[in-house]
Amino acid sequence: MSDRELPESLNNSQTDLIWYNSIRIESFSSPKPRQEKKQGTSNTGTLMHIIKANIGTGVLAMPLAFKNGGLALSSISLWIMAFICIHCMHMLLDCAKYVTANMKEDIEEMLNKTVGYDDVVELLLKEKCKKDSKWPARFRFITSLFLVIGQLGFCCVYLVFIPTNIKQVLDFYYPSIGLSLEVLMCITLLPLILFCLIKDLKFLAPFSAIANLLMIGSLAVIIYGLFFDGPFKPIERLDLIAPYNNWPVYFSSAIYAFEGISLVLPVYHEMKYKSDFSPWNGVLNTGMSLVSIMYFSIGFFGYLKYGSDSAPSITLNLQTSNIFYQTVKILFAIAIFITYNLQFFVAADIIWIYVLRSSKYMQSLNTNSGSSINLSESQASDLNRSASKIYNLINNVFRSSLVILTFLLAIKVPRIDLFISLVGAIASSTLALILPPVLDLVAFWKSTNKTFSRLLKNLSIIIFGVYIFIAGTIVSLTDIFDYLKNN
Repeated sequence: MSDRELPESLNNSQTDLIWYNSIRIESFSSPKPRQEKKQGTSNTGTLMHIIKANIGTGVLAMPLAFKNGGLALSSISLWIMAFICIHCMHMLLDCAKYVTANMKEDIEEMLNKTVGYDDVVELLLKEKCKKDSKWPARFRFITSLFLVIGQLGFCCVYLVFIPTNIKQVLDFYYPSIGLSLEVLMCITLLPLILFCLIKDLKFLAPFSAIANLLMIGSLAVIIYGLFFDGPFKPIERLDLIAPYNNWPVYFSSAIYAFEGISLVLPVYHEMKYKSDFSPWNGVLNTGMSLVSIMYFSIGFFGYLKYGSDSAPSITLNLQTSNIFYQTVKILFAIAIFITYNLQFFVAADIIWIYVLRSSKYMQSLNTNSGSSINLSESQASDLNRSASKIYNLINNVFRSSLVILTFLLAIKVPRIDLFISLVGAIASSTLALILPPVLDLVAFWKSTNKTFSRLLKNLSIIIFGVYIFIAGTIVSLTDIFDYLKNN
């Protein structure tokens, strides 16, 4: 494969772009018993990254998901879904290894290039399709589109989550003010725009660490409250199996929670001992098992605690009169505010790449400024300062406009549960369930003696994902239209 045949993102120096959605190319053709990277993340550090990547607003919505599925159905199906999602993560990783191992270039020249989820799709299809086929680029675009939908969908959820939790505390202390949810969302917008103008992930790293600590502490208080703050509901008052018309919302909400598949590749790349990542007792399975236990615990005991009163976020069920629970609501709101830019960063940069590709004017500014994403003062010293200022101004307007877009969507439908089910149905089902088995079939078709069993297994996962995509999207959109009609 020549350099011209590589995806455009592999033909430039933007190695800092979408760092947690990419993987540096390494040689997998001759694996060592214990692959070691001179400087890399420890197994424990990687484990923490996996847990953090999958713990967000999705876990807080698990009690409502259990309500829509029923206690028995949800308890069984959640573990099945967890197993399938983990298996799909392994399939994506195997496809990335296959792609990098089969690149017909000197591997040393490829070390500084990056391969992301969308790159894997394009490179894999380029190998399997005819030389001048347009399908690889088309499927790359489709994959990027779902990545953008997913990330911006998370941002919409966050924009509703933050003011909703803050409003409960403000209404308790200042009931006479009566600030509406829409007003609080408007107040949240400006700081979010300013925060999202930070384009260097190095500056975001300390904020990410703070968000991790806030989430861990808040989850500890929530779990304590589930077991020690009042009795559980009698099981006979709960639905063991919810009405079937609620199942699409349950599956969509549950698959939304497994939001970390796009982080599998970069987390693997950053490991020092890569051979410890994918075995049955490796870092990936261990981390996702702990995440699944957390999902089940919050979902099962949260529904057992609050029953039919389960809110779109378990934080909204916490007693506002309790100072500890007030603190949890505020801390989680702060943590989600910080996490917004980390999710926004991926979507903004994917779209920005397409803007650069399609606009000759932006390409000229980009060349003159000497930067693909952002320009620091030191980098700009010997370059055209006028071009760099215009370039960064346009980039800032673009990022601000994208934040405003998520704000307009969120303020139009300020319901956490509706956004979670819709994003889960459209983006999460595609990225976590549909694409990995498709890629696996493309990469490894007829490569083993188990062709039929591989086909049967992958088709079953694809059908399940398509069910969530179609049924979940229809039900979620119907609920959104009903909400808009009634409001």
